[in-house]
Amino acid sequence: MRARGAGDSPGGGALNASSGAAAAADASSGATAPDASSGAAALDASLHAGGPLVRTWAMRGTLHLVAAEDLPLVLAIFGDLQLARGQRRLTQLGLPPDVAERSTAEAAAILAAEGPLTRHELAARLRERGVPVEPKGQAPIHVVHRAAAAGVLCEVGVRGREELYGPVDPGPLPDRDAALAELARRYAVAHAPATSDDFAAWSGLPAADVRRAWVEPDPPAGDASKGPVRLLPAFDECLLGWASRDWVVPPRHARRVAPGGGIVRPVAIADGRAFATWRLDRRARRIELDPFGRVPRAGVDAEVAALGDFLGLELKWTD
Repeated sequence: MRARGAGDSPGGGALNASSGAAAAADASSGATAPDASSGAAALDASLHAGGPLVRTWAMRGTLHLVAAEDLPLVLAIFGDLQLARGQRRLTQLGLPPDVAERSTAEAAAILAAEGPLTRHELAARLRERGVPVEPKGQAPIHVVHRAAAAGVLCEVGVRGREELYGPVDPGPLPDRDAALAELARRYAVAHAPATSDDFAAWSGLPAADVRRAWVEPDPPAGDASKGPVRLLPAFDECLLGWASRDWVVPPRHARRVAPGGGIVRPVAIADGRAFATWRLDRRARRIELDPFGRVPRAGVDAEVAALGDFLGLELKWTD
């Protein structure tokens, strides 16, 4: 599957099943709900518990939309890594290893009985059971993150402006070495040409895992120099899928796209090269381009119309 990153927060190439338009709407607009008959609404519905998609922490420890059938592979590869990497912060938040482990077991029981719940609702239920999760600050999301890494919950939707989490049963996990090899194989197919350094940057895996998993792929066939106009979301796979993004963003414009502080802005591309950043003004129903290259107007017209159809909005655009 061709991936779209969902954002680097506690956002894929070979696993990610998200739609570029949906991710663009999420990353580049307000939180207005999509039209009930739109493709975006259908995507939202597919996140419900038992649906074909799940949203969980995967590559680089960030949130991704993943095909539900791939969740066992994700957990086999990243679950224990994220549990280990997250424990120091949990301890700082008053949840040492034994308490953190209990928080996960209790969260599983709570969600099985009452889910889906927001992170703050879940934290309140945990406090009722004697687990000391502070109501303010970062403790609730770190408890949720740990439970997701342990394979007991995933994001299943949104209520208002808050994410909802429901129980999940991933079933038996595959052998980790086999899962690593499969992830590397899929990455190489979806990202050719790519190197082991690219795979390491994209996955966030330790060097030893990368060495164990990577097999040099055959060079890609065909001419990839031509391609349509696409409005890519913030943190899109094209910008995070390789160790360098120079091939898609001219270096002299790199700060327009990635100004620092972990920000990666939405970009418009044509023939695989970025020519503008963009944003969606939902109130005005308008796409606003900030070009740094030639704007292929007919292609932008078609892409804006397609995004409008997906969101259930009649959109115009300006530059």
